[in-house]
Amino acid sequence: MSNEVEFEYTGKEEREDVPKDVTIVRFHSSVEEVSNSMFRECERLKVVVLNEELQKIGTSSFWKCRSLESITFPSTVTEVDECAFFSCYNLKTVILNEGLKTIGGGAFASACCK
Repeated sequence: MSNEVEFEYTGKEEREDVPKDVTIVRFHSSVEEVSNSMFRECERLKVVVLNEELQKIGTSSFWKCRSLESITFPSTVTEVDECAFFSCYNLKTVILNEGLKTIGGGAFASACCK
């Protein structure tokens, strides 16, 4: 009865493998990096559960994920690339943890980004 579409990201998928109507993404424990533009324009995506081995969130990884409201970075994440969460208008809570060294330009922007 639920309209939830869950997807486990293993890091081996291509962008085309992500269901268009995905609402929940759980990261496999082996993932160390989110590929560039991997979840771009997944506008129904509400929940992202990052794993403890994740180190980098690539450029435009979550571009226009307009239903995403919060994200918590594990302490292993050291880099969030540019425009990673561009146009995530409903993103209200971002929890950064120790270990984060670089946040790229426009990572959380809602205005023009390249």
